[in-house]
Amino acid sequence: MHRFRALADRVRATGDVRRAAALLQQALELWRGEPFAAGTCDTPWFAALRDALLRERLTVELDRNDALMCLGRHARLLDELPAGLAEHPLDERLAGRFMLALYRDGRPARALAHYEAVRRRLTDELGTDPGPALQRLHQRILTADAGLDPAPDARRAAPAPRPPAGTGTPLPR
Repeated sequence: MHRFRALADRVRATGDVRRAAALLQQALELWRGEPFAAGTCDTPWFAALRDALLRERLTVELDRNDALMCLGRHARLLDELPAGLAEHPLDERLAGRFMLALYRDGRPARALAHYEAVRRRLTDELGTDPGPALQRLHQRILTADAGLDPAPDARRAAPAPRPPAGTGTPLPR
């Protein structure tokens, strides 16, 4: 856990997206199963700690996804994101990354269909609409906004790790 957190914290000190992606990937590779697996430590304290650690892992995974998108590696994410979406179907940041990856892969209709599925699920389960960031991404896909396309130099290191505007939370510095 300490190594995981130390690697994740080092991301804030780098302005290099490639380095950030590598550090976050290293942190995720340290993860082994569910912490304090249910049935082994069934107390409220362990359950709360387990939930906090799982949220921490998800945040690192989402930050890694952002870095990979900045590097133009959307095809890789198309293989990985469906599992995360199955586990966290109401996570709008995750849904936005999947939509953007689909769009960049030349599948805007599928990206729009995913938005509609998320919108419907949010409405049915929580009685709410998608947040402003996901709505903006939806609108940008509808208008085929050129700003959603990966930069021609996306594989080079960028000065600051940030996803395309309107698609979610930037990586921490």
